[in-house]
Amino acid sequence: MALKEPFMVKCVIGNTDLELSADSGESFLIKDIQIYNPASNYITCTIDKVTVGYFRVKGTLGSHLPFLNARSEHSHDWKTSTTAAGDQTSFVGLNNAGGTEIASKMIGGLSADTLYRRVNQLAKSSMQGMKTILGLLAEKGIFKGYPVATGQTFKITGAKQSGAIQLVVYEIHEEGDITPDMPNGTEAKEYFFMNYGNCGGNVNADGDTLYNTPKSPAQFPDFPFGKVVDPKKEITIHGICASDFAPKENDGTNYCYTKYLKFIRGRKTLFDEDMNGLLLYAPFSTAYGNMDMVGEGQSIIGNYSDVDMKMPLFFPTPLVYGPGEELNIYLTTVKGGNGQNIAIDEHEIALIETVKILEE
Repeated sequence: MALKEPFMVKCVIGNTDLELSADSGESFLIKDIQIYNPASNYITCTIDKVTVGYFRVKGTLGSHLPFLNARSEHSHDWKTSTTAAGDQTSFVGLNNAGGTEIASKMIGGLSADTLYRRVNQLAKSSMQGMKTILGLLAEKGIFKGYPVATGQTFKITGAKQSGAIQLVVYEIHEEGDITPDMPNGTEAKEYFFMNYGNCGGNVNADGDTLYNTPKSPAQFPDFPFGKVVDPKKEITIHGICASDFAPKENDGTNYCYTKYLKFIRGRKTLFDEDMNGLLLYAPFSTAYGNMDMVGEGQSIIGNYSDVDMKMPLFFPTPLVYGPGEELNIYLTTVKGGNGQNIAIDEHEIALIETVKILEE
């Protein structure tokens, strides 16, 4: 066995799917993927006709495979004094972070003793030191790469459009070194995947709502989203990506926001003797700056995306489930007045899982 090239990249810009084929005399190990400006919110990774990966690459909760930002921009709140006067000739129109013009509040003078939230544009923060989710999971030994054997083709779909960028980092090995039965391969007995799921519709409730709808493709197990573990499979949950959330529609009277994420195995609530669950608290009955509040509350869980950069929660002892076993996950929310909808893409979670195919 010999490693021929330890670092290679394949990049496609524009309206073409990225494809990488291992020709005679070589085999590949895909180490990382980065996506910019994709057509869809999710990409699918295949080797030949076998689905090996599925990732969120844009949307409200952010991309798990971003190009990492090196420049930081931010916004500030403006608080006027109790003696603020001003006049309309002294100021030009300004937008808050959510894009709402607040100049109309300044015509004839700034209002006294008023807090103007997030006056300047809130852009993405610096991501120095971060990796993609694949880079992080490789560092932790969970993701072992996508093996592309001689004669096989790795392909990404869902990203291509004008202005899109797709990039993979990979190693070149000699023919026969990388085989389809390696972890994550087309004939693997063990594979990793990001298992995305939601509650099946908008959440607007004071209490618990069950996560019962898988988002990941049918080629992957549905467990724990409404299904038990399939026969002849063992599933290990290493951790979870999630964001505390309050929608931009929260107006102080009608509101809804997340509070806990509850794991129930059998009749036991995991991780919390008080049976509340894991804190996912976004207590914003009024949203700031006409924008969704993503990952701005208090939580021990992060999404590790380009929107919510907090680390995922990794369980010190991974959760292991065998055939027929179940796990129920609930989102606890707080509702005031008529509430507001927390949409499917706004309360989505992703479980970091490894699947083992059990022997007969």
